Amino acid sequence: MKGKKVAKTPLHVPPGFVLATATDGARYAAPDFMIPAAELAIEAEQMKQTLRAGQAAGCPFPHIYGSAVSMGDAPRIPCPPDPGLTERELLVLHAEVLALQNQLGISYKDAAHRLYLAEAKAAFVAAEVITSIRTMSSELDGGLQHIIRQGVAASDPNHMSVDK
Repeated sequence: MKGKKVAKTPLHVPPGFVLATATDGARYAAPDFMIPAAELAIEAEQMKQTLRAGQAAGCPFPHIYGSAVSMGDAPRIPCPPDPGLTERELLVLHAEVLALQNQLGISYKDAAHRLYLAEAKAAFVAAEVITSIRTMSSELDGGLQHIIRQGVAASDPNHMSVDK
């Protein structure tokens, strides 16, 4: 079929979806709620390319030891982190803040604060997940031990059960 031009038929876009064009020119039908996050991710990626974050050094900056922050029930988080952020990580964060600043039209300080709050929320959620998993694990262990004790007691009539 080389040489023949094929007419592209327009895509039918269902309600609640938007026809989006990717950076490579491909067209996709995407849900409405995903578009702002996708635009922010694309803008942050373009900002990273502009800042050349991929070419930055990968070794951490020196920092002062001894300070830490406790966020709720989460373990104490060293501030600055130990080891410190690399130049590449700092440039990636800077690019995300700049993209958020450009998208929302807010100050750099407000954009950095919003990004910080999002990361803090993610840390709280991670701590809650860990606590839930520990609780479920201990409950399962207790339940399994109870089932095993009942099984031993049922198979051996002379066995003295502690649970009775």
